[in-house]
Amino acid sequence: MICPHCQKENFNEDAVFCGYCQKPMREATSEPTVSAPAYTVQQPVVYCRHCGSPCNPAAVVCLKCGCNVNGTQSTFVDEPDEPVTGLKVLSLIIPLIGLILYCVNASKKPISAKEYGKMALIGFVAGIVLLFGFPVIEGIF
Repeated sequence: MICPHCQKENFNEDAVFCGYCQKPMREATSEPTVSAPAYTVQQPVVYCRHCGSPCNPAAVVCLKCGCNVNGTQSTFVDEPDEPVTGLKVLSLIIPLIGLILYCVNASKKPISAKEYGKMALIGFVAGIVLLFGFPVIEGIF
């Protein structure tokens, strides 16, 4: 059924509202509407190349897996999840910075976040050992 407002075809013939513009498909009348069988053009079914699920031909991405349906390149650039060596050393020297880097990168770059957190933990433990270890060693000698 074609929407009288946006002129797009809705595949659900029983729809009360348009799936695109959300406006009513029919005017409210007191008498029931009887529609004559209309000639509908079958649009080609588009399947996702990644997961194989059927998609709307006008869709840009698959609703199931999020991959591109129409074959166009995505504008999203996926950055590699590799920790920066300088930030790892900084996390070791100043564990608070490592904790902050862990919290900032935890959702988007989990591998980097784990490395920063690990270095911050090593730096914290080394600081505690040095703080309490020197007086003990100094007292022995």
